[in-house]
Amino acid sequence: MEITGTITGITYNVQCAEELRTVTFDAFDCNTSPPACLVVRGTDRIALSKWVSPKRTRSYPYERVYNTLTHQRRVTVIPVLKDEGASGERDFLQWDTVMLMSLLDVHVILGYYNQATARGKKVTNFMFDSTYITKQLKELFTSEQQARQWNIAQMQYLQSGLLERVLDGYSTIANQTGATFHDDAGIEQFRRSMHDNLERFMEFSRKKSVLAQNREFNTIQPKEALSSATKAKVTIHDSWGGLYYFTVDEVAIDNNTLYMIEDKHTAHGVIPNVSDIKDGLLKMIFYKNMTGVTADGVPMNHIPTVSLTSRRLVSSISTADKEANIEQFVSENNLKPVQKKLLEYLFKEAKINGIEIRLHHAE
Repeated sequence: MEITGTITGITYNVQCAEELRTVTFDAFDCNTSPPACLVVRGTDRIALSKWVSPKRTRSYPYERVYNTLTHQRRVTVIPVLKDEGASGERDFLQWDTVMLMSLLDVHVILGYYNQATARGKKVTNFMFDSTYITKQLKELFTSEQQARQWNIAQMQYLQSGLLERVLDGYSTIANQTGATFHDDAGIEQFRRSMHDNLERFMEFSRKKSVLAQNREFNTIQPKEALSSATKAKVTIHDSWGGLYYFTVDEVAIDNNTLYMIEDKHTAHGVIPNVSDIKDGLLKMIFYKNMTGVTADGVPMNHIPTVSLTSRRLVSSISTADKEANIEQFVSENNLKPVQKKLLEYLFKEAKINGIEIRLHHAE
């Protein structure tokens, strides 16, 4: 199934974000700060998150961004390139990753690594050029640019000068560690894609996004326990001409209502871990704000849904239940107090935003 829709703005009320630790600007170091924190400079504060890879499906960057969304000003630090050595992965920044953050009103600081550690044939323990990140953050504290304006300026600087800093950083790491990285062909392709203008880079990134969408569409992940083979491709347009490619784990149609279901499964716990859940919730923000939704060209009402499954659950519950008895569910499944509290916040977030949460047994 092919699902399409448009986002013209984001409205969503986050309930499950964790309380962020406060770090003063003078003491801030991007490499030692928490994955998400509140940076304070005088009377100003910015909620900051950081990615460990430009790839959106690695190390829960969505969870980190989600935890900043209750704050008025937020920024996320994303590396342009992560190369784990010739025997490891290599991930490049994509245009629509930055534009997705713009939709969420999250400013982006594009960063680069200049320190790392060799471990066998791979490279690990990457560290940002924190001086550069801090300089960008200082500029953001005094900037009045909206997220999209700021983020496009970041992309323009990537095109005009930052990429050379990225490559110099890897030369430094190579000298430090003696590591061998991937060949230059991918770097040159990446460089050429933004040589003329950002539109060319945008098209280059989108081709890669479509390929990634196709791979995800044909893959069942270990953290999915699907009740049917009904994955679907999702293409979202925004009001600036952006295109975003997702894959939803399951779909169901009932009386012209399309359920877009994100599955999170745990093989050992009673409830999937909170990082998986928040990854799903951030996708709900995008799905919830889609308008003009169609499924294979047919207009549909839609309900974004998170399905939480475990082989240890002995009963089921859903926000769609008219009288969802949380206490009974908690008792039957032996939930701990912290799990009960998470469930309460999840249901509150779902009801406020018009999404659905389901919990049930699955192998």
